[in-house]
Parts: sequence; C-alpha cells; structure tokens
Amino acid sequence: MKVMIVLLVLIGAGVFAVYQFGGYSTLDPSQQGRDARAAIAPGMTWQVVVQTAGAPKEFAIYVETGKDAQTGTPLVKLGPRMKYNADSLESRVKNDQVPHGFVFPYRFSTEVAFQVEFDESGVVVGVDDMVTLNKLLDR
Repeated sequence: MKVMIVLLVLIGAGVFAVYQFGGYSTLDPSQQGRDARAAIAPGMTWQVVVQTAGAPKEFAIYVETGKDAQTGTPLVKLGPRMKYNADSLESRVKNDQVPHGFVFPYRFSTEVAFQVEFDESGVVVGVDDMVTLNKLLDR
C-alpha cells in the first residue's frame, strides 16, 4: 500500500514537472495565432510564411470556373482543399499550375483562424480572418 502511494506521488510530481517546466503552462494557441497573423505581410513568399507561421495542414488552389460575359475576366473560386506538401506546392508554382493563386488556411484555436492568400508566383497578397466558433457564438 505504501509503495502504491509513493508511486502515485512520484507520478504526480513527474506530471507537474512536465507541465511546469516543459512549456505547457505557457501554451496559448490563440496568442500564437495572433502573433503569426501579425508577422505575415504582403510581399512575403509562401516559404517565408511557412517558416513564420508553421506549415499548414492543407491548402487550396483558385480554379477558373468561366469568364465574365461582359468583361471577359476569369471567374475563379477556391478548389478542393489538398493535403499540404511543400515539394508538391513548389513544383506547382514553378510549373505555372496555380495561375490564379492559392490559400493557406490556419486554425490556431476556436478564437483565431485566418487564411493567407497568395498570387500565382507564391507571394502573399492578403490575410483574411476566417469564421471561428467564438465568432459564431458571438464571444
């Protein structure tokens, strides 16, 4: 019985030490997201964005759906989301396979989510907030 109590105390102390000294007590995904969003600026390349905000889990390419009847300008929408792979994306950009650009969606928490928009050469043209659970619930 005493061995069991000592073992539980040691496990508890170990969990506390990992929490306190392993960086978990200061983990704040919302703040990390705000910091990442603030660090991204128009003109940055997609590689610099990945270094700054981390690799996204997925990305989407803008695809042409037709042309405007009056002006002839292309009509585009976001295509399906694809799993992020740096080599694949780099190849697509180099081979002009993203003629209308692409986006990286980032979700850090129920409070902070945004998407980074890139042009056809992989340069940031803007950062837009995405709808989050907190915004839906009006928090």
